[in-house]
Amino acid sequence: MRPEDGREAFRSRPGLAALLPAVGLAALVASPLAGAPQGAFSVRADSVATDLTAQHVEASGNAVLSYDGIELHADHIRADRASGQVEASGHITLTQEGLTVTGRALEYNTYAQEGSLTEARAQQEGVIIGGERLEFSPREVVAYQAYLTTCDRPRPDYEFRASRISLTAPEPVARGRRQTARLSLEHASFYFYGRRLFTVPRYSTTVGEISKPGGAPLPVSGFSRDDGPYASLTHNYSSPGRPFSADLLYRYTTYRGIRGHALLVDRAGPAELMYGYVRREDPTDQELRPDAFDSSVADVLVDRAPEYGVRLPAHAIGPSLSIGADVLWGDYSERVPHDPIARARADRTLVSVTADVAAYPVSPSLSISHAVGWRHTSYSTGSDLSILLVRHTVDFHPRPEARLALSYITRDGSGQTPFLFDGVAAGEELLSEVDWRLTRRWRVRLVDFYDLQNRETRDMVVSATRTVHCLDYTLGWRKARGAFFVAVGLAPAGSAEAAQGLAARR
Repeated sequence: MRPEDGREAFRSRPGLAALLPAVGLAALVASPLAGAPQGAFSVRADSVATDLTAQHVEASGNAVLSYDGIELHADHIRADRASGQVEASGHITLTQEGLTVTGRALEYNTYAQEGSLTEARAQQEGVIIGGERLEFSPREVVAYQAYLTTCDRPRPDYEFRASRISLTAPEPVARGRRQTARLSLEHASFYFYGRRLFTVPRYSTTVGEISKPGGAPLPVSGFSRDDGPYASLTHNYSSPGRPFSADLLYRYTTYRGIRGHALLVDRAGPAELMYGYVRREDPTDQELRPDAFDSSVADVLVDRAPEYGVRLPAHAIGPSLSIGADVLWGDYSERVPHDPIARARADRTLVSVTADVAAYPVSPSLSISHAVGWRHTSYSTGSDLSILLVRHTVDFHPRPEARLALSYITRDGSGQTPFLFDGVAAGEELLSEVDWRLTRRWRVRLVDFYDLQNRETRDMVVSATRTVHCLDYTLGWRKARGAFFVAVGLAPAGSAEAAQGLAARR
């Protein structure tokens, strides 16, 4: 070895650049830089030593290794070109394009593109994941005795603590399908201001969904005219290495007992195979959506025991058109609340096809989209019902924190159905949606279904959300069933910074 001061160029095969996409949450979705051209490690430190063949380098004291936009800071760095091994220890910091990873000891092989980091902490786009040990490769990041949060505070408002947290890169998918990384937690506990509220054996969701309603396993409570006081929990489970997932929803009500559903989904090629069991579902539990075929708000409870299905998720055909399809079959029953005798029961087979035209911009803040859907339902009673749905939507984003959308919807139904929940009550509707951050702490949301034929509001949801540090507290009301609800959610990563920017502009 020969000691030197200053800077040493050290060539190696590509691969260290794949470390950061593997560790980062958002960057994991991107493909690793395995095809990048060969580059050179640039090493500088208080003391730098190499051997006579320049195959091996050691750097000590404020050591910095730079490669293709990546910087590795540590007290001590060792790198070997022949084996591709990089080791670092003491106050480790890795940075690249907004991603920051810290730790105590790093081992990484540039050829295998695999490694590990102890006492690790990774942060990007407001999402923080860490643990006693973090193992990574281009396909997966696994943290042990780990934690996950979006709250970058000395004492986080909330965090998930788990024996194991894995982040799996998406499998290659067909053109037009969105790639999403999978986040899975095992033996996870949710901590609220340092206090453990609940534990789940396993929880899984996609990256980016955890901050959306229902994305995190947090309870929602409230009061409705039919349920009385209620509380609901949603859980999602998936199996690592398999395209399998399970969604479970429990609603504990005072007046109508336990309601909920279980939905199992397994992917087979481009299709999704589904098995569902639904107990006492209220049609008004569903979100108000512009693509809903049925428009009834009948006061009934629905059982689907069981329900089987095959789904072809929306697939792009050309640059602006996507088509999806569903086939569902099951044994359905419908009953009036508090009446044990079913008012209608039949086998039900449903086939639906939807075609969506991608939104095209009219101006930087205004876009228009269209959709056409057809659904045919057959019943063992001998009747059938066909529905043609057409939707035109104008979407206005005056700024990133505000959205206004107006959808004109027509439904044309023919035939008969024995079920009230399958009915088509409105032929022409307007669905108005407003989601607006008024201040850095307050956001309001309004969804209104207006029946153009009867000139009345058929259903409406109004809610106000207050952001406190890293959590969203929501109070809302829904017209159907006269329901009030209270929910605590995770503030989307980066929302605090966006809110501060809004306050500064004001």
